[in-house]
Amino acid sequence: MIISHIFNLLIKLSYDMTSNVLLLIRKIKLLKNFISKIKKEHKKFFSKDSFSYIIKDGKRFRKFLCIVTFLYTVKGKRLMLKSAKIVNFIYMVFCLHIQWLLHVVKGFIIAGIFPSTAAVYAVIRDLLLKKEIDSLSYTFSNYYSHNFKVANILGWLFFAFSGAVILNFMYIPYYPESIRIFMYGMIVFLAVILMVAWFYLFPSVVHFDFPVHIYIIGSLKTGFSSLFGLLLHIMTICIFVITLLKFPAIYFFFGITPLAFAQMSISLYGFNKVL
Repeated sequence: MIISHIFNLLIKLSYDMTSNVLLLIRKIKLLKNFISKIKKEHKKFFSKDSFSYIIKDGKRFRKFLCIVTFLYTVKGKRLMLKSAKIVNFIYMVFCLHIQWLLHVVKGFIIAGIFPSTAAVYAVIRDLLLKKEIDSLSYTFSNYYSHNFKVANILGWLFFAFSGAVILNFMYIPYYPESIRIFMYGMIVFLAVILMVAWFYLFPSVVHFDFPVHIYIIGSLKTGFSSLFGLLLHIMTICIFVITLLKFPAIYFFFGITPLAFAQMSISLYGFNKVL
């Protein structure tokens, strides 16, 4: 079942890449046609006389060289630096996802999923705080081991509570009518508390060093202290889910890492505000 699903994702990804390449070829052809039209309309500008005029006039030639040098040295370098940063960021996100997958398997999924997720948030926290990471795999493994116990306890505890709330919500129609409205109110109240706790669970685990029960209090305190932060979390998850539904191949390459980047950024803002 899993292999067939992965195979279908790979087929869809190859189809998307092929269509993107074809679209790029069409755009290049259109750009060539557009340039040829401009050349036809402005023959004088593209003629040798215009360039010879610039070269013959010493002042104009010096200005021309200065402009070209400025564009090459300043704007060119800025563009190259920005491109390098974007490529490095994408590569880092991809590597984090690979580390997450490897450590989930290392913990036999059940014991590995929550510590791996905590390690992703911990590495992202270091990146956001501009700490140097010499080896991504070594740093990830350290955070995985350090947060293994706490992440598993809190992760599965929250998972169990979430499952209980969902089951109770599903069975409310079978309850007596006299307590049905009360039960709906209770479920909504618990769902809001759990949602806020989930938002700040992993950021709290990797940012603070508290006893297990303090993490729950800290997550709720941080969450309810900033309504703006809660709205940002909700918007981030909505965007992530919509993007995942529209482009499922993105999850295949990057997983939860983009969501973790956004949530860790929002959480650090919330922690600074509370503390």
